[in-house]
Amino acid sequence: MNRKIIATIASVLLIFGVSACSESSTTSNDAPTSTSSSSKQNAEAKKKASEKKKQEAKEKQALKTAKTTLSNKITEAHSLLDSSNNNVADPQTRVDLTNAINTATAFTGSDSAEYNQAANSLQKAMDTVTASVKQKNQNDAAAAAAAAAQAAQQAQAAQQAQAQSRSAAPQQSSNQGGTGSLYATCRDGSQSVSRPGAPNYQGMCSHHGGIAQKLGLR
Repeated sequence: MNRKIIATIASVLLIFGVSACSESSTTSNDAPTSTSSSSKQNAEAKKKASEKKKQEAKEKQALKTAKTTLSNKITEAHSLLDSSNNNVADPQTRVDLTNAINTATAFTGSDSAEYNQAANSLQKAMDTVTASVKQKNQNDAAAAAAAAAQAAQQAQAAQQAQAQSRSAAPQQSSNQGGTGSLYATCRDGSQSVSRPGAPNYQGMCSHHGGIAQKLGLR
């Protein structure tokens, strides 16, 4: 009887011992899992924080660069505005550039993309003025070429007239020098000849009814 009781008690104790070991094991296994999950979450949080910090730094640098770009563009625009004075085909382009400079100078923002857009708008106004300057230079060159061509034509015409005048001068001088005689046809059909170098037809055909036709020098 005592042996049976002892065996029963031993069996009960054994069962409780196994159950306790099992619970202890389960508890021991759950603890590392919970710790691992928490560490992973912390690592992910740190990673996100680091990435956010890098992104903020990147955006800050981009904004700084965009502000510098716009400032430099404004300086370039002022220089172009000064150099293009009275040197554009269309004066309105300089008015538009002046307005663009004022807008860019007064611009304030916190987004690098907005600053870049402002710089692009200013560049477009500058490009328009540059194109107008180029057109003005082309127009001036064309006008100068046309003026030079006209002057050359006038000079050539003057040279031709001078050459013709020089060519006619010896003949006129020869006639005035008395080497030629005047000829005329009289009314009675006869022909009269003056003395060499006679200045006019005076006295010719006086006995033949007068001059019917003056024939000039010969």
